[in-house]
Order: sequence, then structure tokens, then C-alpha cells
Amino acid sequence: MKPAYTLTVHQWPHVSVAVLQAGLHGRVAMGDLVLHRPSSDGWQCLVVDFMGHGPEAGRWRRALENDARTALELLPPSVALRTFNRTAFDRLHRERSYATAVCVHLQCHPHPTLTIAGAGHIPPIAVWTDGLVRQLPVRGLMLGVYKDYVYVDQRVDLSGWRALVLCTDGLLDMVSDHPAPGGMAELEEAVRLHGESMRTAAGMATGVFDSLAQIRTREIRDDVTLIVVTPEPLLSSLGGGATSLTVARRLLIVGRVQGVGFRAAARRQALALGLCGWVRNLPDGRVEAWAEGDAAAVKAFEDWCRQGPPAARVDRVEAEDAEPARHASFFIR
Repeated sequence: MKPAYTLTVHQWPHVSVAVLQAGLHGRVAMGDLVLHRPSSDGWQCLVVDFMGHGPEAGRWRRALENDARTALELLPPSVALRTFNRTAFDRLHRERSYATAVCVHLQCHPHPTLTIAGAGHIPPIAVWTDGLVRQLPVRGLMLGVYKDYVYVDQRVDLSGWRALVLCTDGLLDMVSDHPAPGGMAELEEAVRLHGESMRTAAGMATGVFDSLAQIRTREIRDDVTLIVVTPEPLLSSLGGGATSLTVARRLLIVGRVQGVGFRAAARRQALALGLCGWVRNLPDGRVEAWAEGDAAAVKAFEDWCRQGPPAARVDRVEAEDAEPARHASFFIR
């Protein structure tokens, strides 16, 4: 069975950010801290993976979250990490624990540049429009080792970038019995596959996670965080030009459409098309869906619903226009 997860999507002035998390205790990654915010020229993010499991790691995360927010306001990332390490050191040392972290500053204008500082963390992966996929250099000791450790910034030219991927090592643990970099090859391949085919940050995040979930060798034993960042606006290849106005359609799908994976497949399709909304089963055996977004993408989703996944049999689809409700993502109800 595929692990349950939560997916949140944020539209900032320069980027679209999808954060997918799964945890040891349901859908909450208690031991992973993710903070991000827009900056004057792009986007900043701090990801911290606290050692420990469940409520234990969650307690440390909550205690240090305000300090992490304060550190994130500092630039460059090396200063943010050094500041947070000094703040977190005494608590981590007292608990005899450590944490890995990565802090990034994505400068979108006037020239796309990524500045990274790492503390023993999984390296980010960048995807370019020409198909190149590359791990980005990070180095530095984990948080809690030396209180006055000086972290170092690495700068990467992101001209022509399509996506940026960050994660915690719980994602790699799903597919490898060995510590990181075990699992990086599988992650990089999934990023390469879905970086070429997905049009949105949300679609890429769910695609990468679903690919790794299909080949996972074990149950989740650590909290999982996956972050995908794409340029905004990311023009849809369906429209061939500027994105059209947002439209919404309510769909009623009739046929053998329950118990055949219709809702999960519809959600994947909607996210891949960059749509928001929801899908649910009705007591009378039909499936109801609400899709909103680019007109061409909504039309493509409606066409897909008339076919459905392989195990379904769609007899007809009743569709009507609706007023966009401005949902944040696409959900299964």
C-alpha cells in the first residue's frame, strides 16, 4: 500500500513550491522542519531533519521553530545556518542528538542563481530545460557537532532551470537499505523522468514520490519530506503560449468508476495538468470531480475522465461550468 502523505502548494511571486510530507505517524512528518518564504529577488528555504522518531523529534522541532524562522531571514544561507546551529546547539547537545540541514537562496532576477549551504544534508537536485539533471554541491558538518562551526556557501548558475528538488533522507530510506547516498540513483532517475513530463511543481512532487513508493523495499521508518520548486509562471505546453484565464468545471462520471482506482488516477492526472480541485465517490456509485485552472488543461482533464484508468468503464460524463473556488491543490475527498 502506498504511504499516505500531505501535499501543499504555494504560489510565490517568482516560483511555485510544492511540499509533500509523509510520516511515521500518519501524514505528519514530525521530525522534519520546512520553512520557506519569498525574498525580494526570489525565494529562501530552510530544511532541517532532526534525529529521532515521532513525538521525540517533533518536540525538538517545535522548540526550535521560532529560532529557525529568525535564522531564515538572514542572508547568505551560510550565515543563516551558522546562526541556527548556535541557537540549536545546546538543546541538541543536551539531548545527545544532531540534525542535518540545508538552506538555499534562489535568486530569480536578474540572473537565476542558487546559493546553498549544507549541514550534512542530502544534496539538492536541479533540472534544466535541456534535460540535464544534476546533484548540486553541498558540504558541512551536521548541526550540533561544533557550536561555532563556519558553514560555506556554494553558488550555482541556474540559467534555463526547470525545477529544483530538495528532500530529507527518509525519502531515500524508502528505496535503499544503505545510508545516504544510498537511494540517490533512484531519486535522480525519478526526477529525470518526471522533470521532463510534469508541468507543475505539484505534479512533479507526486510523480517522483509515487515512482519511489512503487519500488520501495521497506515500510517508512523515518519522516519523509520532498520539495519541488518550479519557475512561476511555468507555461503549459497545452496552450502553446500565455496561460488563459482560470475556469472551473464540475464533472459527474457514470459507469464502473468506484473500486477501480479512479480517484487516485484522477488526482495524478489533475496535478500533472496543473489543476486544483477535488474528486470524491458518491453514494449512488458515481464519481464527482471539480477541476479548475487553465481552460486547455481543464478540457484535457475532462477528456481523460471520459476514458478513466484502465480498470474503469466510463459510460458517460455530465459536465457543467462552475465558478472557480480557488482551491490550493487537488484533493481526494
